[in-house]
Amino acid sequence: MVMGGTIVATVMGVPLGTRLGQIVGWQGAFFIIGLAAAVIWLVIYFVLPVCESNRAGSLKSLPDLLRRPALVQLYLLTLVVILGQFTVYSYISPILTTVTGMAESETVTVLFVFGISGIIGTILSTRSLDKHYSMALLVPLILLTLCLGFFVLSMRQTWTMYVLVVVWGACISAVGMAFQTLLLNTARDAADVATSMFSGIFNIGIGGGAFIGSKVSVALGFAAVPYVGAGLVGVCALACSLIFCFTGSAVLGVKHRS
Repeated sequence: MVMGGTIVATVMGVPLGTRLGQIVGWQGAFFIIGLAAAVIWLVIYFVLPVCESNRAGSLKSLPDLLRRPALVQLYLLTLVVILGQFTVYSYISPILTTVTGMAESETVTVLFVFGISGIIGTILSTRSLDKHYSMALLVPLILLTLCLGFFVLSMRQTWTMYVLVVVWGACISAVGMAFQTLLLNTARDAADVATSMFSGIFNIGIGGGAFIGSKVSVALGFAAVPYVGAGLVGVCALACSLIFCFTGSAVLGVKHRS
């Protein structure tokens, strides 16, 4: 539930924040979001019971964690995939307005479709991960690469663009669920440390993707940005496919389950 909530918040935050900014301005949007976060913190503090972790791990366990091939692979995949995703997603509004001439108010609809699709992807992923974790990672990775690669071409027709956005939103959520589920299965003895590392790497990917997207858009224009994102995600999809072909598992050191 927590992992699903994190992913849904990531994909829904942009359309909600964009719409809020259009209504009350960016300063008002930040104020409302900050106020909501403070209220939620108070609710958590006073309502939820204390729950001590018995598998927290410590910084001393970090060297041991980084000697696990599956964990290192998942961290690298997370970094590169999120770099690719946010190279494009950070600039989806200017890409849409520049390439198609779409009005800014209309881009919010596209973002909401993306967010709702992310919820669908989360649900589908939870149903397949336990039994087919390799395919639950590989299939959305490959589809995500194709979505980013064909994003600009899909804009020639409105309906094709929306179909692609639906698949894109579902796939990035499914990939995120796969990463986090495999992470927890690989580092059960030090879950807190492992997930903290994951969160840090994820956020580096978000910031790094926005940076790459800005440089590409200035140098080559917004229409080139999705191809760079597709290249980054495609490297990960290819690597996991090769690992699967040679080992029977998309993740190193994790036993295959059919």
